[in-house]
Amino acid sequence: MNAPSLAAVWFSHCCHSGKVRLFHCDAAEVTEAAFHVTPPNVSSAYYQICSGLLSTVKYLAERVFPRSHHIELHWQLNTLLNGKNTMTTQTQDKPVSNGVNTEALIGARGAFAEIPQAASFTFRSTCDWVNGSESRNTINGYYGLGEEHTRKETFSICSDHPEVFAARDSAPTPPEIALSALASCLTGGIAAVAQHRGIQLHDVQCVVEGDMDMRGILGMDPDIRNGFSAVRVAFTIDADASDDDIRALVAQSQKRSTVFDLMTNPTNVHVVVA
Repeated sequence: MNAPSLAAVWFSHCCHSGKVRLFHCDAAEVTEAAFHVTPPNVSSAYYQICSGLLSTVKYLAERVFPRSHHIELHWQLNTLLNGKNTMTTQTQDKPVSNGVNTEALIGARGAFAEIPQAASFTFRSTCDWVNGSESRNTINGYYGLGEEHTRKETFSICSDHPEVFAARDSAPTPPEIALSALASCLTGGIAAVAQHRGIQLHDVQCVVEGDMDMRGILGMDPDIRNGFSAVRVAFTIDADASDDDIRALVAQSQKRSTVFDLMTNPTNVHVVVA
């Protein structure tokens, strides 16, 4: 039996049995033929997640590991089969669409569980001084899935200070950029959690404020910290969900937010001169 047939039989068996039990593959054996088998009585969400998982495996097999290296994946989807993770709400007939490919994220989670080394990422930014307090960061490459990646576009983030600090006020301050990073991280997380829970979003707005005593950075009082003494985040969310469900979305996004973790927990920062 050739590899595509094996994949098709495997896929059919998994859908009928209610779980993906074990899959041995190498890069040449993961083919689209597996996606052409649609057993009866299988939800479209289940089929999409299996497809997303196979796509993740295919990428890892082709890009990260040698062609002859076999990957073994164990994948349990009982909660999905029980109807808890479908892509529609109980009060809606139309699919939820918040622009987040949760199937791919779930597939990546399963792959990383079996291949932890592929989950190690390193992000970077290069900052160049422009003039005075103005600087420009350029962001492009990063490391992940066992190799370096280059984006299609290089992004720039400029920073400056307001005129009250005798600066040109040509861009946001670094603390304001940090606040915007927190807001973006939490907002993006809400979209992902809402998609996963079958909640349609209509509008999400986040206002973030940070309090700072300037005597700290001016060295006037050693007891005053340089950074924020307090940060407040306020969300206004319009969604097809109850108030309790919306609050649960925010809580889960906060729980999994990278920038929230960065701001609320100590992080080792090493500064060197090349």
